[in-house]
Amino acid sequence: MKNSKENKESWLFVTPWTLNSIGGVSRVISEISKSMKNSNDYDPIILITDWNHKKPKTNKQTDNLEIKMRIRSPSDTGIKSTISFLLNLPITLIRLTKIVKENNIQVINIHYPGLLSINFIILNIFNPRIKIILSFHGSDIKRIKNESNTRIKIWNLILKMSDHVVSCSEGLSKEVSTFFPKHINKCSHIHNGTTIKNKKESQIYTLPKEYLLSVGTFEEKKGHDVTIKSFKMISEKYDALKLVIVGRHTEYIKHCIKIIKNTGLEDKVLLFTDIDHKNIHQFFEGAKIFISSSRYEPFGLVITEAGHHKVPVIATRTAGATEILDHLNDGIIVEINDIESTANALKSLLESELKCKEYGEKLKLKVDKKFTWKTTEKNYVNLIKNN
Repeated sequence: MKNSKENKESWLFVTPWTLNSIGGVSRVISEISKSMKNSNDYDPIILITDWNHKKPKTNKQTDNLEIKMRIRSPSDTGIKSTISFLLNLPITLIRLTKIVKENNIQVINIHYPGLLSINFIILNIFNPRIKIILSFHGSDIKRIKNESNTRIKIWNLILKMSDHVVSCSEGLSKEVSTFFPKHINKCSHIHNGTTIKNKKESQIYTLPKEYLLSVGTFEEKKGHDVTIKSFKMISEKYDALKLVIVGRHTEYIKHCIKIIKNTGLEDKVLLFTDIDHKNIHQFFEGAKIFISSSRYEPFGLVITEAGHHKVPVIATRTAGATEILDHLNDGIIVEINDIESTANALKSLLESELKCKEYGEKLKLKVDKKFTWKTTEKNYVNLIKNN
């Protein structure tokens, strides 16, 4: 691979969000691109699909070169939107071609792919040397499953013309390949890594002396309602214990607040919203137990982060959790929506400091060895090198 600056090969990450957005996808791209830059494999470039930028806008002030650009999607909802897509397609391809040539882009890696991916597929027809990787994160494939037959046909074309289809867990990869069986040979999984902080962060938030922790966007699939109700079952026995829930703010938080009031836990449950990820480690550092009651979790970055901080984990039987945790060895796995089993798991850990310490230490060893961003990045690069 060429090492001179002017000939350095680049890897283009395509995302609908900026890298400082709250959410797992932005964090994954941020960490992979950081590792890629440190390893000198490729020069990472971020393309943010932003409707507010009709023409490409380049930002060189960030850690990586960032380009914001409006990219249209084909639609089956009306002839007007389809005509608009087709009329704008030539100028879109011209602009993308310019970006590719100026930056010597060899790989286009589309994260949380949408139908706008067809633009890059068409671009690839005229630039066949470029490799196309689609990276699925969970809710993207769930959205695709509910789309119309016309859109599914377009998706089949996108997968057919792509070089690799990557998911963040083996379970999610099976879900993708089951829905798109014709492209099973292109499907694989690459686990996410764990963000590790080497320096002690300053204490910004005032937290209880003893607390359980749950982290996840305030939405139904994260199962915060189950966590709250499970905590209610043990709260009277552990009077000083609090429950801290951290997540991105959505309207669903109103439902959580209602449950908290109905269960009389107003003084025992603390909700924190929209916390910058660089400050999230403060919450893990003081937690006694981490709870993930997710109803759907393709991977579970927060589970590995809890493990890195030696926090024992109780998680539901999702694809992500079962690929991270070894039940009753370095964590506890309970069934989805099982309030009583979650409460019993909490009791078993709260009554045994030795078990908490054992699970926490074992999980940390596993996470710090197996789930690293360097490993994630190398596995992505090897897709291209070994192709």
